[in-house]
Formats: sequence, structure tokens, C-alpha cells
Amino acid sequence: LSCVWIAFSYTRDLDAWHIVLPRFLQGVAMSLMFVPAAGIALGGIAPAQMASASGLLNFMRSLGASASVAVSVTVWDYRSTVHYASLAETWPGPDAALPGPAWSVDEMAQGQLAMQVMQVDAMTSATTDVFLLISVVFLLLAMVALLARPAPVSAVSLMDGH
Repeated sequence: LSCVWIAFSYTRDLDAWHIVLPRFLQGVAMSLMFVPAAGIALGGIAPAQMASASGLLNFMRSLGASASVAVSVTVWDYRSTVHYASLAETWPGPDAALPGPAWSVDEMAQGQLAMQVMQVDAMTSATTDVFLLISVVFLLLAMVALLARPAPVSAVSLMDGH
């Protein structure tokens, strides 16, 4: 929900609360997600294997988080480049026929300012793209999680491995 919120409200002119509140909601949701996810993953594990399974679960969670950060940063960088190129194509400059060194000082300043604005807009659009992609992935994963079978009921506590 917070990724969708960020994806559709992220602009160049947003205030701190548009960043803080969705991130706070993400933190609360993540803390409420890990215990049930660990219960699903460790529910059918024998007590003798609980410590090893718990260690493997923590390793895989860390590995998955690292890989997802790497993928999302790569997608963000690529989308920033695509959006910047798209914006740069629409700005003709002071005179498209003149090469850069022939521009006056005012034209150079105008070009630098336009490049900075286009870069910020490109990064903002790329951030919106990434959060929208994350929202779709989480929605798909939530539907997959609904298909998970409950583990057989046993007397094993989640704290046995710790």
C-alpha cells in the first residue's frame, strides 16, 4: 500500500511527510510480516533441525534483500537514463543548429539549468517507476502467499531454534 502511495504521489515538490509516513507504514508492515513468514517457513521443521533451518532462513532473507536492492537500484538507474533521454529530446536548446561552444553565457546558463531540472525530473519519474514495479511484485507475491498450505500443527515453538 505504501509503495502505491509513493508511486502515485512522488513529485519534485513533495514535503517530508510524503516520504516519512509511507516509510513508517512500510516499517510497521515489515515487522508484522516476518513472524508469520517465519512461522510458515519453519512450521514443519523437526526440533532437531530448527537451529539449522532458522539460520538458513535468515541467510536466505539477507541474500534476497541484497539481491532485490541491487536489482531495484539497477532498474532505477536505467529508468533514470531513459526518462532523461526522453526529456532531453523534447528540449531543443537555444538553437539546435549551434554547437555548444558557440552558445552565449546566458544560453549556457539556461542549458545547465535545464539539464539539472531534467535530471531531477528523470530521477523522480524513475523512482515512481520503481515503486510501481515493487507494488506489482508485492501484489503478485501476496496472491502466491495465499496459495501456501498451512504447516502441520506441531508442538514446535519458533523460539526453539534461538
